[in-house]
Amino acid sequence: RWSGSDDGLSLGIEVARRSVSDSYLSYAGAKDSLYGLTWGGVTRTGIKLDTSYDGEDGGVYASAGYYGLTGKNVAKNSMGEIGVGAYWRAYKTNDFSFTTGLGMTSFFYNKNLRYFSYGHGGYFSPKSYVALGIPLEIAGRKGKLS
Repeated sequence: RWSGSDDGLSLGIEVARRSVSDSYLSYAGAKDSLYGLTWGGVTRTGIKLDTSYDGEDGGVYASAGYYGLTGKNVAKNSMGEIGVGAYWRAYKTNDFSFTTGLGMTSFFYNKNLRYFSYGHGGYFSPKSYVALGIPLEIAGRKGKLS
């Protein structure tokens, strides 16, 4: 991972290989003792770029990534993700702030391999997924309480 920032603007890039931990099958794999078949143990390998700007009254952010997913006797898969959002500090004093915004996360898989049968990975992998969120953050300090 590399990241840098200057005057509220930040940029980052990450190259990673991680285990998919959605289920026991996707993380550790499984063995069918009757037929001797083993499958699972899925890893996600790829790249992600992210950028953001944080100003006095709010900010914006965006990210994009692409990954390949592989496992033992599991169909190969690929995934893309996109995230964007904005937030603003609706109320702010020296000891209290209220921040809200709007964010969207979306990801897309080439194949849906959610099942736990041989050849599938047992991980959440819809063809497309979009989530919209309205984050709310309240932060404050009163004496020793924060």
